[in-house]
Amino acid sequence: MFDPERIKRHPEIFGDPYPPKRNYQLIRLTGNNRVDSLSLDYAQLVIHRMQQEHDTLNGIHLQFERGTRYWTLITALDILVQEGAQSYMVEPADIWFMIYPGDRE
Repeated sequence: MFDPERIKRHPEIFGDPYPPKRNYQLIRLTGNNRVDSLSLDYAQLVIHRMQQEHDTLNGIHLQFERGTRYWTLITALDILVQEGAQSYMVEPADIWFMIYPGDRE
């Protein structure tokens, strides 16, 4: 999980921007259970593909809008664990997923 101190300790790996520069695909979670479920399924597919291809150019930005249900946060975190994500940042209303060049299983 994201640790701001980690960026300070390893600027050669993480660089300066926060979140790191990537072509982030924004996925908004709105509180509509059916739509959010489909959005999370799609996010998992993209994360899986990125992990397989070790894609360090793109990322996923999950944005939790007002009214989003708690299960969406838990499901999003579960997806990251299931997919073996090594680099992601959790903020109060956002999760940013990215792959760094050094990330490997």
